[in-house]
Amino acid sequence: MALTSRQQTFAYLYASGTMTATEAARQAGFKCAGSYAHDLKKHPAVATEIARIRASAVGDSSRALVEHLARLEALRDMAQAIGDYGVAVAAEVQRGKAMGLYEQQGQAAPPAPDPTREDPFRQLASLLTAVAQRTE
Repeated sequence: MALTSRQQTFAYLYASGTMTATEAARQAGFKCAGSYAHDLKKHPAVATEIARIRASAVGDSSRALVEHLARLEALRDMAQAIGDYGVAVAAEVQRGKAMGLYEQQGQAAPPAPDPTREDPFRQLASLLTAVAQRTE
């Protein structure tokens, strides 16, 4: 099912992480933004589009710090909503590191990646896809 232009606009604005669902619905032209925001987030095609937009943004290394923090916050909230607290904590820790809340002691070489562990960003993208599929 194809999205309307207002649904597409909502998905883009909400997925950007810079505004609430209600603000995104209002900006997209929905008059009763609060109730539409709730319905739009649960609409299968809209939820899938939001997940697709967010997943594609994960690899964008040129995004500004504010956008990066907003996306991590959204991922944290989604992980927490489905009970995946390990991913939620990981996203929150990454937000703290990006904001400079943790002192780095020395410049030690980073540990070698664990080949048995999945890349956290791929894990978050998989989580987004799973959330989108649950709403279908």
